[in-house]
Amino acid sequence: MSDEWAQVTAARYDRIILVLAPAFVISQYALYRLMHAFWKPRLTTQALEHYGASKALDARGKQAFMREASGCVWNCVFHTVFGSTAMYSACALLGSQPAQALGDYQELLVSGEATALELQEVGALLGSVFAALMVHFTFYWFCRWDTDPLQLFHHFAFIGVSVVLARRSAMPFVGLFAMAMECSSPALAVMTLLRQLEGELYQRISFVATVSFGLLFMASRVFMFGYALLSTLRVRFFTLAPMPSHVPGWEFDLVLFLLTCGWVLQLHWARLIVRKFRRHMRKADGKSS
Repeated sequence: MSDEWAQVTAARYDRIILVLAPAFVISQYALYRLMHAFWKPRLTTQALEHYGASKALDARGKQAFMREASGCVWNCVFHTVFGSTAMYSACALLGSQPAQALGDYQELLVSGEATALELQEVGALLGSVFAALMVHFTFYWFCRWDTDPLQLFHHFAFIGVSVVLARRSAMPFVGLFAMAMECSSPALAVMTLLRQLEGELYQRISFVATVSFGLLFMASRVFMFGYALLSTLRVRFFTLAPMPSHVPGWEFDLVLFLLTCGWVLQLHWARLIVRKFRRHMRKADGKSS
């Protein structure tokens, strides 16, 4: 791999983060201000209690709700485009050879694998955008718009992963499937927002979004990402396939460790989802009896 190509890839990664991360932060804040000024939603009793109100939100409660609501709307729009693009690109790499899955640029260039090289570049581009997204989420975490420490670990871990995936343009197979997990995020955003709004239609849509989120979560985050990760681990530790020459071995292994931790986190969240679903079913059975 030429030094010029490595410099171009790294410069693109840095430039995208420097441009998109502030743009993401500003656009979400602008959406928050717009919704805060003009939207007057009617919340359910449970939502009002969550924000410390009985009949109507006070100024502090409205601020907290609008922060969450603006985040839901922003994430729904962004991840509808980003998640579907990543999933489409990831599926194109199913059944790929080790050199294609690991992103061995030199090997692919010598063998003339134009399609694989193109997908590797798509992965690097999307990885740069994803890194900017994680910086954006981290900014709002430190602004206390989010307080979950697991989310902060998630953001930092995937910023680290993006250095190899995007800045060095490697590991497109597992990297694209990691980003394709975000295809479940729009359903989560719709569910989170609409379940707080008063009205039968909102609750029906929220129910559909809840079921969709559960199915998409299990499919994309547990099974598909798990398959990509385990396949990459198998190639790395149980075959003689050479690693990409432009990525130091310790960086490759560190990314695999972070991705494994990320998958364990997804399994933890999946367990919580299953527990909530079973609890909901027990309540439904109790009401029907």
